[in-house]
Amino acid sequence: MPIIHYAKLNVNSHIYDVYEKKISLEDILSSLYAKVSDTFDYEKVITKTVEIDGEQRTINQVEIYNFAEIDKNIDGHAKRITGKLVRRMPVKSEEFDHATRTVKEVVYENNSVSTLFYFDLENEIVTFIERQKLGYNQFLEAFKMLINKMDNTIGYEVYFLKDPFSIQERLESAYKINRIKSVTIPPNVNERHLKRLYDLDLKRMKEGNIAKKTLEIEVNEKSNEGINKNSIEVARIVSLNDAFDKYAPGYGRLEIDGENSDGTPFKYDSEKDSTYKTHIMDHDKRSLFKFIELSKKGVSVFLAKITMKKFESDTDKKSSLVIKEEDHLGYD
Repeated sequence: MPIIHYAKLNVNSHIYDVYEKKISLEDILSSLYAKVSDTFDYEKVITKTVEIDGEQRTINQVEIYNFAEIDKNIDGHAKRITGKLVRRMPVKSEEFDHATRTVKEVVYENNSVSTLFYFDLENEIVTFIERQKLGYNQFLEAFKMLINKMDNTIGYEVYFLKDPFSIQERLESAYKINRIKSVTIPPNVNERHLKRLYDLDLKRMKEGNIAKKTLEIEVNEKSNEGINKNSIEVARIVSLNDAFDKYAPGYGRLEIDGENSDGTPFKYDSEKDSTYKTHIMDHDKRSLFKFIELSKKGVSVFLAKITMKKFESDTDKKSSLVIKEEDHLGYD
């Protein structure tokens, strides 16, 4: 199922001027909104080694990126831009000649691939769909370079949004869980820093001379009920993965397969899903209307979660201050 990625635009060069109120972030973004167009190109030179007449040769291949089909919309203070990011590059292929009944090599100089993007300037978030020949790293680099060319008075950075939801929250959001797979690898770290749960599992693996442990649980494919998300076994697997994630990042991996309430597949991979992303049905991936609708929903869910986490954090800080004050005053 196609993935909608979410990235953050950051005013990197003038961020301290924004903090000190020497310049308005709203003014910067309003200026950028006016400057975004389809008239700019970003050229990237790729050095490749190819075989020509039986010999290995180094050639430079130029890829060109640009925006296309730009549409701008203002709703109150909200400024939004939609369009496509295009990657153009020469592609070698073959053509069949009907007259001579032979096949010859040809080069399509203006071959291109594009993907939709949605740019919410109010929240400084851009969303896009990854394509087979236009990956997420290529998109981020090209988007950043194009934006910086369009507004060369400001230095912009673009980076992925980190997923604000925990594994447990992701697990609870699924309607039905069909499979859970846990993989752990003992790392080369100082055991003084490991907590009990992590240390216990590491000790058992060491005793068994186990270099890699895979645990997989699943329900029968014909079952109407999924794995019990509240069971002790599921809690143990998730807690163990949390321990590895905290004390030895990269040495624990959790994969979850299931279904959402609308029947669409639910997939979670702790190794790949550390960034915030949502999904779009395959038959909707070329629909601009559906893409915008799902992007808006994804942005709203993300912002709501961030707001809730900040509220909970502020509440915890206030509670801590109250407790310390009471201790200072000698209250029981």
